[in-house]
Amino acid sequence: MGNRIDPALCNELSRQVLDAMSVVAATLPPDETTKAAWATLENYVATAIHVFSKTNPSKVREAAQTVHIQNLIRGI
Repeated sequence: MGNRIDPALCNELSRQVLDAMSVVAATLPPDETTKAAWATLENYVATAIHVFSKTNPSKVREAAQTVHIQNLIRGI
């Protein structure tokens, strides 16, 4: 696999993210605005996971560290 993330890891990440999204989705009201917003989030997450599978792991790790630091600074 070399410079790509293991597809099994992407599949596990996908399962974890979908499980978390299912928990959140269960708490949302089922109106059209929420459904449209949720569809956008699902599409974004699916795209991100696909990009992860095509990207050098060090680049993914670097991006994750950057986001983590930004969140620490913001107090999230």
